[in-house]
Amino acid sequence: MSGETVHWASDPYWTDAFEDYSRIRESGQGSICVDLQALEAFIYNGDGPAYKLLEAMCSVEEHEGFDGYRGAPRLVLALLAKLNETAPWSAKGKRLPGQIPTSVGTPVFRARDQVLASKEAVRARLAMAMEPHVAPLQALAERIRESRDAPDGVPRFDPLDGGINARVLLLQEAPGPRAVGSGFVSFDNPDQTAANARHACESAGLTREDVVRWNAVPWYIGNEGGTKIRPATRDDVKRAEPWLAQLLELLPRLQVVVLMGKNAQRLEPVIKRIAPNLRIETTTHCSPLALNYSPERRPALIEKLRAIAVSLPT
Repeated sequence: MSGETVHWASDPYWTDAFEDYSRIRESGQGSICVDLQALEAFIYNGDGPAYKLLEAMCSVEEHEGFDGYRGAPRLVLALLAKLNETAPWSAKGKRLPGQIPTSVGTPVFRARDQVLASKEAVRARLAMAMEPHVAPLQALAERIRESRDAPDGVPRFDPLDGGINARVLLLQEAPGPRAVGSGFVSFDNPDQTAANARHACESAGLTREDVVRWNAVPWYIGNEGGTKIRPATRDDVKRAEPWLAQLLELLPRLQVVVLMGKNAQRLEPVIKRIAPNLRIETTTHCSPLALNYSPERRPALIEKLRAIAVSLPT
């Protein structure tokens, strides 16, 4: 074969899903439920699992050879984990077949042209990357990139967000493979965490002009293959503290810092020390694993962001 396709094992979409399946099995869950109403949108979505599975199976044939094909069953199991994301939750946190669908546990869908999933889309975003409202932040990202603190990629700030005019800083853990791939910490990255964050902000009435997204650890801390992020350690967060201080200095209109996830929340004492007038809120992380852990998490996230949006002066 010519080796033109990328092997599925290099795609976090499938490797993360396979790990999710393994966690489901290890948790003792004996069945997977599928919301048929949500499934149709999921399957026919241009960036959804059906078309991704077609590409992945082609990569199995091309890269693993006639005697291998061990990736094929793994992909099917990973697909089951993806379908499991469509299942609604019961009041006790268990998925029930036939239950009326809710937004909880249901993936958020975006049209292909709304995500940074192509070279053309990334080039178009790069053309805006040094606009005045975001240029000082890009200079900071470049300094981090050139420092000894950042062994791997440091994505840019998204010029479609508020930049230095932002009143709310959404601080998550660390950039994932898709952020490194697109080169931006963006609501529009082609992964479910970014889609969840965008959906939560839109549902809460929090506009992109009021928001800037960044990470507690602004550099990539995943494996060498660029396919999987590891959890941030206390040392990672400690090394990132001076860079956060510089970021806060560049945001003169900032009123609220939202620490999303436990590792980002380690920075709360630091923020209180260097910027005591800022309001600090904490929420769950926007990853599917975090949001789908219980039925209360997604609505609680949206309500917290809605309260923030309402509190901002008009």
